[in-house]
Amino acid sequence: DDAVMRRFPRRIYIPLPDEDARRALLQHLLKKAGKHNLAPYHVSSLIKSTNGFSCSDITSLASDAAFGPLRSLSTSMMLSSSSSPRTTTSLQAIQSVKTQDIRPITIQDFQDSLQSTLTSVSPSLLSKYKTWEQQKAAK
Repeated sequence: DDAVMRRFPRRIYIPLPDEDARRALLQHLLKKAGKHNLAPYHVSSLIKSTNGFSCSDITSLASDAAFGPLRSLSTSMMLSSSSSPRTTTSLQAIQSVKTQDIRPITIQDFQDSLQSTLTSVSPSLLSKYKTWEQQKAAK
């Protein structure tokens, strides 16, 4: 909205992260997440798959992937307890597990998350931002 944009004294276009920025962000998020078994070639694959993602999109993707081990844990515990008369909820299953019993984050967790994660910046919007940068952004 031009009326809103006029109220900002300085306007700066910040492009989407390039490969190096996506690599640094993913490595930081993986370190922060803890246990994972992603090899460098997995990270390279994720960098290619996240072309067009914003930093926020990548953070959301990594957060969703980090829940993969908990989702599979609650599913496997629910299946194993289905033969017993006791009913276990997903939350109870997760609360009763030991930290060392949670599997590491895998490339499959990221691939599953990529299926449901959408980019927040469409190609047409990106084109508009680039045009705006050329016309109005501070240099």
